[in-house]
Amino acid sequence: MSELKQQALKGIRWTAVSAVLTAGGGLVQTLILTRILEKGDFGIMAIITVVVGLSVQLVDMGFSNALLREQNATKIQISSLFWLNVSMGLVLALCAALLAPGIARFYQVPELENLMLWITPAFIFSGIAALYQVLLQKSLRFRTLATIEILSFVLSFACTITLAFSGFGVVSLVAGTLVKTGVSALLLFFSGLALHRPTMQFSWQNLQPMWRFGYFQTLEKFINYANVNFDTLLIGRILGREVLGVYDVVKRLLIQPMYVINPVVCKVSYPVMAQVQNDAPRLRNIALRSLQLVVSANAPIYMAAAVGADVLVPVVFGPQWQSGIEPFRWLAVAFLMRTLTNPFGGVIIAKGKMHLAVYLQLLMFAGLCIAVVTGLWGGMAGLLQALLVFYALLLLVYYILIIKPLLGITIPELVMHTLPECLWALISYAVAYMIFGFMEPSWFSVITFGLVGLGLYGAGLLLFIRPGLKAELRQMFKRG
Repeated sequence: MSELKQQALKGIRWTAVSAVLTAGGGLVQTLILTRILEKGDFGIMAIITVVVGLSVQLVDMGFSNALLREQNATKIQISSLFWLNVSMGLVLALCAALLAPGIARFYQVPELENLMLWITPAFIFSGIAALYQVLLQKSLRFRTLATIEILSFVLSFACTITLAFSGFGVVSLVAGTLVKTGVSALLLFFSGLALHRPTMQFSWQNLQPMWRFGYFQTLEKFINYANVNFDTLLIGRILGREVLGVYDVVKRLLIQPMYVINPVVCKVSYPVMAQVQNDAPRLRNIALRSLQLVVSANAPIYMAAAVGADVLVPVVFGPQWQSGIEPFRWLAVAFLMRTLTNPFGGVIIAKGKMHLAVYLQLLMFAGLCIAVVTGLWGGMAGLLQALLVFYALLLLVYYILIIKPLLGITIPELVMHTLPECLWALISYAVAYMIFGFMEPSWFSVITFGLVGLGLYGAGLLLFIRPGLKAELRQMFKRG
């Protein structure tokens, strides 16, 4: 096995450990908080989270991925990137503070103004951490990244739960976010000093070779973030913060596989794709294998959520969250379709075609705006139906713009790498639901439903659908 492949497999293993632990901890946190906090608290925090997340997307102006792709970055380029990130963090913090009163008036939530002011340090933390995040990723130090992610989550979890039990309401969510971003920034900074120590050097001229890539990357990130969060912002204004709270909690939980499982493959495959960017057959093979792994991991989760929503929601969120059953079911189907496009983002970066990513994101944003605005005329049900249509059409757009022209992959090949897992996951959980769906919702019914469906899916996947996957998984997770 090549050294590059060994490093990639180790990276997947460590990223998987971090992803599983933080996702599991996030689920536990949600289970606790939905029984303590009001639905409106989650609606307020949803708005704040959108603003904070935007800072993470914009703080480095797209230069991080440009540095990831650059094979011979100089010290002055790296130093310039650090100071650019820090400066952008300060600017974004100031912008958030100035816009806080207007945002509070727009959503008719007076307490939102002070909460926005309290969250501004998170923008500065993002500026400090951005460069060292990508330097550690570029050097394939996924063990260090995983350790930092786990530790920052644990401290954030402890802070959030402690304050929530003490009656601080939405403030506990804000404090938890600050702890997580602050601890992560501090650890990333000190862990990355071995790779680069900041110096008082800044040269815009030395950054110009990366500027075109970074410009498109920033624009693409901004539009992509709007694609993910546009529905949240509009629901909060039209349907109110309590409806937004239900929708956002369901959405944030269901989107975790996309944010947790997919990066286990994608965070590792992106640097590898960059190194084989001119080897078309290898790049094509990596993309297909990444797609297959992503589908194999996501299909059982989303099919379980779609089939067993009326069993899962009352138990996971509490009986007072019955209004979340239909959003839980149909968003699961929509996100399963969305996750099929994730592995191909690395192809755009590897090939350096960031203009294509911008055009794609603009097209997606236009389609999402139409879907959300028209769907909301029919309330929550109309929105869910519109999102299903949108994500189905998105698959076709990705094929036309990326998959076929850049990789030469045909529709039959895509079907062969995705459909068997999806169909078998649906059958597995349909059988489990027929056995346990009639039972009164309880933790016993949820656990047995999940285990039986997962057992059927895993057995069929390893024995009949992808018999070679067993050897790959053993190789991936073995020690040394």
